[in-house]
Amino acid sequence: MAQDIENQQTGSSKPAKLEIAVYVLIALACTQMGYVGHPRYGPFIAAADVLCALLFLAWGVKVWRAGRLRKLTWPCRPVWAWTIIAGLSISMAAVDPEGGLSFAGIKAGIVEVAQIVLYFFAAYMLFVDVLNNAAKLRRACLALLCATTAVVLWGLVDYARQADAFEVKAGFANRNIYSAFLVMVIPLLFGFFSRDDKWARWLTGVLVAGAMVTMLGPPHVWIMTGLLCWVAYGRGGRYRSRALPAIFAGALLIAIVLPRNHATNITEFFDPYEQGELYKLEATLDEFGADEEGETPQIVKKRWLEWQPALTMLSDNIALGVGAGSFQSRIGEAAEYSDGTLPNVKKSEPDTNNFYLVVGASMGFAGLVAVIAVLAWYWRRAISLWLRADNRIERSLATGLPAAVMGIALANIFTSLFVRGVSLVWALVFALVTVAAREGLAARQQGASNNTHME
Repeated sequence: MAQDIENQQTGSSKPAKLEIAVYVLIALACTQMGYVGHPRYGPFIAAADVLCALLFLAWGVKVWRAGRLRKLTWPCRPVWAWTIIAGLSISMAAVDPEGGLSFAGIKAGIVEVAQIVLYFFAAYMLFVDVLNNAAKLRRACLALLCATTAVVLWGLVDYARQADAFEVKAGFANRNIYSAFLVMVIPLLFGFFSRDDKWARWLTGVLVAGAMVTMLGPPHVWIMTGLLCWVAYGRGGRYRSRALPAIFAGALLIAIVLPRNHATNITEFFDPYEQGELYKLEATLDEFGADEEGETPQIVKKRWLEWQPALTMLSDNIALGVGAGSFQSRIGEAAEYSDGTLPNVKKSEPDTNNFYLVVGASMGFAGLVAVIAVLAWYWRRAISLWLRADNRIERSLATGLPAAVMGIALANIFTSLFVRGVSLVWALVFALVTVAAREGLAARQQGASNNTHME
């Protein structure tokens, strides 16, 4: 990446079939389309996951035949640690509350570990190996831009047609995954294409506006707004003086003026209590009756209440938790709550769990430390890209990738991004960081070598 994309021979070459298939995978990862057996028990099979597995097998055979196994880039050590800890935690999931063998727990644990391997080993290594130069990195970002544009357009259609804000989900399982996905992707695209052609800059601007309107899973729109302001400030020039205040004012105006956005991103988010019959209370609030002072009891939303049993599960086994994949089966047990009884809410809104607490509860403190180390590892390298950037593509990646990694870290506080399909984009972000850092370092070493020869 020592030269701009226009001066690279690979920029004008015809993409290989495997490379085109990877771009299709990137586009498909921007949805959760697939097969769902039972709404609660599954199986949940994302089309993107199936395609990823098939491409990984085809790519693996190609690499093996070419004798390039030793030259592959493997995931960082924290990813290995996370995988090993998750595997060890299955031993906790294998024991049911009565002390017997739980085959359901073992199965759930194996599925969880398989997902880690698929996303952060198979998909990551595939992306790093195939997207190995500036031209391919830009094509990958273009594929992501086109797919995200289609997703946001879908979201706008939902916004116009659906009366219920919970149904504005654009092909994702729910509004929370949709909103969290945009937190991860929009800052990356905004930063990357801020140095691209005029049509790409305008398209990303329109994309930002559309995302702000359709993001009804609080508080993700505020996280995205903060990240976009950070990207605009780092971009400098007109982006700092014009785009930054426009982004902040636009997000605030949308949230205040549009009734549905105001109801979700302001009223709902800042209200910690359940309202009306939201999410199947055992009875409506009015049916609980008034207390001695004539006031109706207030019920804290279960998305916040479930933080406590997650900590309880962690305390059951500090080292390995209750077992990978066992969080959902244990969250409905009254024993996990401080007072020994279930809250009055039958179920919480899907995908409103804190990812870090879920990992801590299911894989223990060791798993939580490993996950945080994974994010920190790629965060440090994403930040260092700016210090090494010496051409347009490198500067574009250095502008958008730190915000994308931070978006993953922040979105996971309110919604887990470790879900079918979408985690492939998470792996793509990590792969982009790795390739950009590797190619930039190689170019500088080559430049230093040439200077030495000239002397």
